[in-house]
Amino acid sequence: MPAASLRALLEHSIDYAGLFPPTTLALEPALRNQAGYVRTADAWMLGAFILPVAQFADAAGGISLFDREHPLRISALGKKADDAATFKDSLIPARDSIRAFREKHSPAAAITQLEE
Repeated sequence: MPAASLRALLEHSIDYAGLFPPTTLALEPALRNQAGYVRTADAWMLGAFILPVAQFADAAGGISLFDREHPLRISALGKKADDAATFKDSLIPARDSIRAFREKHSPAAAITQLEE
Protein backbone atom coordinates (compact mmCIF):
# COMPACT_ATOMS: atom_id res chain seq x y z
CA MET A 1 0.00 0.00 0.00
CA PRO A 2 1.44 3.41 -0.95
CA ALA A 3 2.03 6.17 1.55
CA ALA A 4 -1.06 8.22 2.41
CA SER A 5 0.41 11.30 0.72
CA LEU A 6 1.03 9.43 -2.53
CA ARG A 7 -2.43 7.92 -2.43
CA ALA A 8 -3.96 11.36 -1.84
CA LEU A 9 -2.07 12.71 -4.84
CA LEU A 10 -2.85 9.88 -7.26
CA GLU A 11 -6.28 8.60 -6.20
CA HIS A 12 -8.57 8.44 -9.27
CA SER A 13 -5.98 10.38 -11.30
CA ILE A 14 -5.37 8.01 -14.24
CA ASP A 15 -8.10 7.99 -16.87
CA TYR A 16 -8.21 5.18 -19.40
CA ALA A 17 -8.39 6.37 -23.01
CA GLY A 18 -7.96 3.00 -24.70
CA LEU A 19 -10.13 4.05 -27.66
CA PHE A 20 -7.67 6.77 -28.59
CA PRO A 21 -4.03 6.90 -29.73
CA PRO A 22 -1.59 5.50 -29.04
CA THR A 23 -3.56 2.29 -28.38
CA THR A 24 -6.69 2.96 -30.48
CA LEU A 25 -8.45 -0.22 -29.39
CA ALA A 26 -11.92 -1.22 -30.51
CA LEU A 27 -14.61 -0.63 -27.91
CA GLU A 28 -15.06 -4.25 -26.79
CA PRO A 29 -11.40 -4.95 -25.89
CA ALA A 30 -11.08 -1.51 -24.27
CA LEU A 31 -14.08 -2.26 -22.04
CA ARG A 32 -12.66 -5.70 -21.20
CA ASN A 33 -9.36 -4.04 -20.22
CA GLN A 34 -11.18 -1.55 -17.99
CA ALA A 35 -13.21 -4.35 -16.37
CA GLY A 36 -9.95 -6.06 -15.47
CA TYR A 37 -8.29 -2.86 -14.25
CA VAL A 38 -11.11 -2.02 -11.82
CA ARG A 39 -10.54 -5.41 -10.15
CA THR A 40 -6.82 -4.94 -9.42
CA ALA A 41 -5.09 -3.79 -6.24
CA ASP A 42 -4.14 -0.59 -8.07
CA ALA A 43 -7.73 0.30 -8.99
CA TRP A 44 -7.64 3.17 -6.48
CA MET A 45 -5.55 5.13 -9.02
CA LEU A 46 -8.04 4.57 -11.82
CA GLY A 47 -10.09 7.52 -12.95
CA ALA A 48 -12.67 7.41 -15.70
CA PHE A 49 -13.01 5.48 -18.94
CA ILE A 50 -13.08 8.04 -21.76
CA LEU A 51 -16.14 7.27 -23.89
CA PRO A 52 -17.60 9.44 -26.65
CA VAL A 53 -21.30 10.13 -26.14
CA ALA A 54 -21.80 8.91 -29.72
CA GLN A 55 -20.64 5.43 -28.61
CA PHE A 56 -22.97 5.02 -25.62
CA ALA A 57 -25.28 2.63 -27.48
CA ASP A 58 -22.34 0.52 -28.64
CA ALA A 59 -20.97 0.36 -25.09
CA ALA A 60 -24.25 -0.94 -23.63
CA GLY A 61 -23.33 -4.55 -24.44
CA GLY A 62 -20.19 -4.31 -22.32
CA ILE A 63 -21.89 -3.01 -19.19
CA SER A 64 -22.40 -6.59 -17.99
CA LEU A 65 -18.63 -6.69 -17.31
CA PHE A 66 -19.17 -4.20 -14.46
CA ASP A 67 -21.21 -4.16 -11.26
CA ARG A 68 -21.91 -2.06 -8.18
CA GLU A 69 -18.57 -3.01 -6.58
CA HIS A 70 -16.63 -2.56 -9.83
CA PRO A 71 -18.46 0.13 -11.78
CA LEU A 72 -17.57 1.60 -15.13
CA ARG A 73 -16.84 5.25 -14.37
CA ILE A 74 -17.19 7.23 -17.58
CA SER A 75 -15.91 10.58 -18.68
CA ALA A 76 -18.33 11.35 -21.51
CA LEU A 77 -16.64 12.93 -24.49
CA GLY A 78 -19.01 15.28 -26.27
CA LYS A 79 -19.09 16.33 -29.87
CA LYS A 80 -16.17 18.50 -30.95
CA ALA A 81 -17.11 22.14 -31.32
CA ASP A 82 -15.15 24.76 -33.21
CA ASP A 83 -17.16 27.71 -31.92
CA ALA A 84 -19.35 28.72 -28.98
CA ALA A 85 -22.65 28.30 -30.84
CA THR A 86 -21.85 24.72 -31.89
CA PHE A 87 -20.71 23.94 -28.37
CA LYS A 88 -23.92 25.32 -26.89
CA ASP A 89 -26.05 23.39 -29.39
CA SER A 90 -24.29 20.13 -28.47
CA LEU A 91 -24.96 20.37 -24.74
CA ILE A 92 -28.65 19.45 -24.65
CA PRO A 93 -28.31 16.29 -26.78
CA ALA A 94 -25.26 15.26 -24.72
CA ARG A 95 -27.18 15.84 -21.49
CA ASP A 96 -30.10 13.77 -22.75
CA SER A 97 -27.82 10.91 -23.82
CA ILE A 98 -26.03 10.97 -20.48
CA ARG A 99 -29.31 10.95 -18.57
CA ALA A 100 -30.69 8.01 -20.57
CA PHE A 101 -27.47 6.01 -20.25
CA ARG A 102 -27.32 6.63 -16.51
CA GLU A 103 -30.95 5.62 -15.99
CA LYS A 104 -30.50 2.41 -17.94
CA HIS A 105 -27.12 1.26 -16.61
CA SER A 106 -26.79 2.52 -13.04
CA PRO A 107 -25.27 1.28 -10.68
CA ALA A 108 -22.92 -0.72 -12.95
CA ALA A 109 -21.99 2.45 -14.84
CA ALA A 110 -21.68 6.06 -13.76
CA ILE A 111 -20.91 9.13 -15.82
CA THR A 112 -18.68 11.30 -13.69
CA GLN A 113 -18.00 14.16 -16.08
CA LEU A 114 -18.52 15.60 -19.55
CA GLU A 115 -15.59 16.66 -21.70
CA GLU A 116 -16.07 18.69 -24.83
